[in-house]
This record gives sequence, C-alpha cells and structure tokens, in this order.
Amino acid sequence: RGIAHIGVIEELLRHNYEITSIAGSSMGAMVGAMYASGKLEECKEWLYSWDKRKMWELADLTLSRDGLVKGDRFIKELKEIIPDMNIEDLPIPYV
Repeated sequence: RGIAHIGVIEELLRHNYEITSIAGSSMGAMVGAMYASGKLEECKEWLYSWDKRKMWELADLTLSRDGLVKGDRFIKELKEIIPDMNIEDLPIPYV
C-alpha cells in the first residue's frame, strides 16, 4: 500500500499539476523524499523489483512502542540510490 503514493505522484504530474512541496508520514514520507530528491524513477524501479523474500528481509520487524518496522535495512539500501543531502538542499521543499 505504501508505494501507491508513487502512482499518485505520477498521475498528478501526468495531469500537469505542479507539486510545490512535499509532506508525509511513514511510507508516504519515504516516497515524498524519493520525489523531492529527484530520484523517484530509480526508487520506483528498486521497489518494484522486490519479491516477497526481499520485502521480509528489509522489513526489519520489531515489537516496540515506536512501531512494527524499524526501517534500518530499508534506509540503508535507499541510501545507495539517494545520496546524503540536507533537507534544505532538496530541489523541492520537503517537510
């Protein structure tokens, strides 16, 4: 469900909507960061290449007050696509 945000962004752009800023939480924040960094297409290819095994590997499940998924493994792989950058340096405002 989380990567459905990619399709929403693509449809907005296809209909010539100008996205002037990005905000989100959970996977929506991740997809927003992918778009704001200018790497949405590369991230989309990476996400769509997953099989169930890969999904469970990256799930990094935990039972804590903070949630069910830590996300450390996901973030580590995502950093291979999106370089380290300051939020202020993104080409589109991201909150």
